[in-house]
Amino acid sequence: MEVILLESFDRLGKIGDIVNVKNGFARNFLIPQKKALRANKENKEKFLKIKNDLLEKNKKIVEESKLILKKIENKDIVFIRNASDNGQLYGSVSPKDIANYFNEKKNWHQTFKY
Repeated sequence: MEVILLESFDRLGKIGDIVNVKNGFARNFLIPQKKALRANKENKEKFLKIKNDLLEKNKKIVEESKLILKKIENKDIVFIRNASDNGQLYGSVSPKDIANYFNEKKNWHQTFKY
């Protein structure tokens, strides 16, 4: 199924690209999450009207992400995990653990200063 992307995806394409994806991926994820539109004549016209808004929104998100990255890139975050006597970890630190850490800290962006 051909769709028009409303968000950029690393392996799929950028905003406005018309890409061919599997039907289930489009029907079950991209379209319901409002990340893409079916690539028909009507939706192509609709996309042209909202293209500038989408690009501005995406640019703002990227800029905010870069500011957050500057705040946390040189900071040490400690996760306590069980380990054997020789230092081998029994578990691991997953991306979910890191996300939970930042979600638990209500004003984490204020704790990290330049």
